[in-house]
Amino acid sequence: MSKIQLAILLDAMCLMAAPASVQIQPGQVSADEVALEWDNAWHVAKGLREERVIPAEIYNAVTQLNHELGAIEPSSNFWSDDALQSDDRWENFRIRAQAIVAQLTAMQTLQMFDNQ
Repeated sequence: MSKIQLAILLDAMCLMAAPASVQIQPGQVSADEVALEWDNAWHVAKGLREERVIPAEIYNAVTQLNHELGAIEPSSNFWSDDALQSDDRWENFRIRAQAIVAQLTAMQTLQMFDNQ
């Protein structure tokens, strides 16, 4: 089960790390979708940490992003497709999400070698 949860977390982190041109796909992905994916990823990360699948360093980085995203009012213009393209905070979140993706990918690679 944790492999599926880890894949869910990695997919959501990849979406958060993606450029706005990928995050905004008419009829597919939008700011609302990114927010929903993030919320799901946050809950999955909590479970993965409780099961000791992901290290504290990754969990803490995800937690910090979650706190910052949670502090933004739901009615804020931040949760719009325009903001995905132009708000510097989104770019900051993308950069930090890219670092988390790199850590998750490295962790998975190490686990693959350990299982051989």
